[in-house]
Amino acid sequence: MCLSLRMKKVRNSRDLSLEKFGESLGITKDTAYNMESERQKVSGDVLALIVKEFDVSANWLLTGDGDMYDGKVVKGTIGDKRKKRVKSLVDDYFNTHSGDDLVWFEGQIKRCFIGYEC
Repeated sequence: MCLSLRMKKVRNSRDLSLEKFGESLGITKDTAYNMESERQKVSGDVLALIVKEFDVSANWLLTGDGDMYDGKVVKGTIGDKRKKRVKSLVDDYFNTHSGDDLVWFEGQIKRCFIGYEC
């Protein structure tokens, strides 16, 4: 996966439009689009901001090696579409499992989503 696709993956992982992604990096929607479509080179400043603002691994962003978040807890909020999907998955799991399975699952959810209450 090339740098432009990794940039897009970061943006999509946060459910951000090109406009919102650009705003968070101090660039225009058009510049963000041009970088994602390899029409424009990505500056070192923009790369540094992506790492800082979205808390992604610099190594992954630059090379594609390793994990996008490098074991970090993702900060920020998730989009409405993802919230609905996560809620649906959680509801399905709670409706079809019991006992120790639920205790394990609740622990996993709390570990992944700090502040989540089952």
